[in-house]
Order: sequence, then structure tokens, then C-alpha cells
Amino acid sequence: MIFFAHYLNAEVIDPTERTIGKLKDMIARADEDYPLIEAIVIKERKSGEEILIPISYIENFGYPEITLKARLEKIEPYNPTDKDFRIYKDVIDKQIVDIAGSRVVRVNDIQLGKVEERLRVLSIDISTRGLLRRLGLDKWKISRLLPLKLIDWKSVQLIDGALKLKTVSKDLQKLHAADLANILEELSPKQGLSLINALEPEKAAKVFQELTPNQRRFLIDILGEARAKTMLDNVPMDDLVDFMKTLSYKESKKILSYLNKERLQKVEEFIKYPNDTAGGLMTSDFIKVKPDWTIGDTIKYIKEISPRFRSIFFVYVIDETDKLLGVASVRTLITKDETDTMKKVMKSLRKIHVIHPHTRVKKIAEIMTKYNLYSIAVTDKTHKLLGIVTVDDVMRCLMPYS
Repeated sequence: MIFFAHYLNAEVIDPTERTIGKLKDMIARADEDYPLIEAIVIKERKSGEEILIPISYIENFGYPEITLKARLEKIEPYNPTDKDFRIYKDVIDKQIVDIAGSRVVRVNDIQLGKVEERLRVLSIDISTRGLLRRLGLDKWKISRLLPLKLIDWKSVQLIDGALKLKTVSKDLQKLHAADLANILEELSPKQGLSLINALEPEKAAKVFQELTPNQRRFLIDILGEARAKTMLDNVPMDDLVDFMKTLSYKESKKILSYLNKERLQKVEEFIKYPNDTAGGLMTSDFIKVKPDWTIGDTIKYIKEISPRFRSIFFVYVIDETDKLLGVASVRTLITKDETDTMKKVMKSLRKIHVIHPHTRVKKIAEIMTKYNLYSIAVTDKTHKLLGIVTVDDVMRCLMPYS
């Protein structure tokens, strides 16, 4: 195995065996799974100036010395691009996200290797052994006893240095929001802001839901008004209301100013209920349709708006006054004829279980457990549909943040 540390401070020699300087860094191109080494950065022996030499001018890439094909005065310096990064300056000693392990680690060295006769970045070394290698202590017996910990370059996401986190890798986007929240906790505020800003608003909102109240407040503060508004628009109503209840009057006033008129009205309506009641737990994020809609109409509607919801188990059928008429499960929708109306396939109000805004969480849990419900409708005395309580809402209330 060869590592960047092996080349660090290697002497660079021209065809006349004249020592030009020492290697201080390497430049790689970040547009492939395994970045190509495009140039070396040397410190000129006499002037101390930095010189960028294209990889094409290197005759022998060895250590402790590197030989060139041409004299320095005949070499055309390398011209960096916006896709380039430096291994030592931008990666070594920086924090990266290990996507496979859902954690933040520090880079101690970089493994290099030849692929199709081109030198490429293959993996990062996060072990103590990598650090000792950079210090020139890797020949010590104790170093050989230490385990080598390599992470495939394709499985990491840079979050520091000159490679700004403008876009997040697809693999990082696929991480569960809870894993991203754990990663966020290990980053500095600046790094955390870069990570959140690089996520899609829907994903950022899911990460927000996994944070503690204090972490949520801090995130809102560092995001700034525009980005905070976009993220909060994607936070489910029940989570938003829960968050509002943890804020001081001054803090809540600021957050309320970020909300659009419709969500503001919902928050003000829901926030009056105690946390351990159906009103305090319910969300307005559910799908409601009219009784004369066909199953085909309903399925099309679900496809259009489904990205807004964490999960969809039931569709709620209401009249013009928002009175609950019945409920249909998603299973029903996919097993019945698409021409059937919702009125025909729904379970009518008298056959389903509903709760009222002041129903306590213990009673809600009993009902949902007894009848194996994933969600339950909350209605007022006139059967107007106010919201729904989901099983995860109940679990969060029974097992709050520690």
C-alpha cells in the first residue's frame, strides 16, 4: 500500500539530477469516484516559492524522491480548476462524514494507488497508524501492531476545507434523518450549517425533527430567516407545535413571523392544547378527500402531494364543512376498482374510532393498542375533523427527549 505520507517532503529531481525542491502537496480532480492526481505541489529549494507541476511531467513517482522528465524552466505550470482540491491542505486533518458508519471522522492520511496507469485517491486512513506514518514513525514496531482503518473514498463526504459542501452525495442524502442528526451533533456550527444548507428542504426538515429542542433553536438561529422559513414549511404541524411550546415568548414571536398565514393559524389553534392530549399531539398533515371522488382520483391526488407526508395509512373523507364522514385505508384503495367512489369504499363514521381534543395520551395509547391503529382521527362535538394522532406522536409523548 502507498500513502500520501510516503511522498510528503520527497525530493523532486530534474533530468540533470538537480534537486528542485520538496513535495508539499498533491492536486486531485474531484469529478470521479476515485479522484485522479493531476499535479504535485513543490516548494522550490532556492526561492521557497510554490510550483505546480502537472503529473504528465513526472518520470518516476517514487519515494523518497520523484524524478521529472524535463528541466523546470521547460515545464508549463499546472492551471488548477474549480473541481480540484489539495490532499494535504483540503483533506488531511479535516473532518469527513463516513457515510457507511454514519459518523464524523478525522483524516490522518490518504491511500493512493494506480488504476489504469493513473495515480488515484483510493481511500482515507483514520487510524492512529496513519498519523504515525505522517510523523515518520510508521517503522516503529508499535505502529505495525496498530490496526489499519481505511474508508473507501466513495463512501465519504467532505465537509471541510476548500471543497465547499454545495451538494451532498446521493449516499449521504439517503441516510436516515436520525443518522444525519447524529452527524450534525459532531460538527462545528459552520460545518453543520453547510451540511443543512446542502440538503433538500424536505430532508432538512426531517433532520430538524430528530433534534432536541435546544438543538432546534440553535439551528433556526444559524440558518437565517430565508432558509429557516423554507425548512419550517416542510416540518409536520405536530412537530412544529411541539417546538413552539419549548420557546420563550420572544423566540416564539420570531418563529411565528416565519410562517405563512395558513400554518400560522393552525399553530395558534393547536398550541392551546396541553402536550399530553389529543389536541396537543395531533397534526393537520393528513389527506382528506370528498365522498364523490373516485379511487382513481384519490390515488392521483396522493401521488401529487405524498412528498409532504411522513407516512400515509388512511385517507379521510369529509363534506363541505370538514365534517368527518368516513375513512379508507391505502390498502383499500389499491385493492378496489378505481371507478368506485370514496363514499362506497370508506368505513363510515359509526364504524371507526375517533377521539376528542382533550383525550389524554394514556387513553389514546390504549385505544390504538387495542384496535391495532397506526393513526386515529380527532374530531370536535360536531364531528368536524380537527387533525389526526399517529402512533409515533404517542410514542414521542410517552418517551420524550432525555
